[in-house]
Amino acid sequence: VLAGLNHETGPAEIANAVLEGVAFGLADGFDALLSAGVTVDALSVIGGGARSAHWGRILAAALQRPLVYREDAAVGPALGAARLAQFSSAGSNLSDVFAPPAIHSVVEPEADLADILSAKRARFRSLYQNLKSTFEGT
Repeated sequence: VLAGLNHETGPAEIANAVLEGVAFGLADGFDALLSAGVTVDALSVIGGGARSAHWGRILAAALQRPLVYREDAAVGPALGAARLAQFSSAGSNLSDVFAPPAIHSVVEPEADLADILSAKRARFRSLYQNLKSTFEGT
């Protein structure tokens, strides 16, 4: 659901709102991990989303954690599957097969963006609670 649209809302604003909404959903899941006692200092980014610096800035700010971009991050999921296959079939050394790729760059959370997203996330959560029953069972 997109809320707050007006005549000046264009495709870029809608795309950004979608990215922010996904980031807020991830942040809710991340908060559940943290409340269970999991400690996370930084997150490695893999897959196609690793190609977008804008998406990285949003995620780092929403999750309030640095994002670590590794070499060949866009093919990370396929590489992980290949490593699992190698480990299971060859019985290789765990640390050799699953050594993390070299760090390409790190995106630190931006305090100003984190503040903006925090306010938007509060609205996101409120809208979610208010609309939740509307979409149950669909």
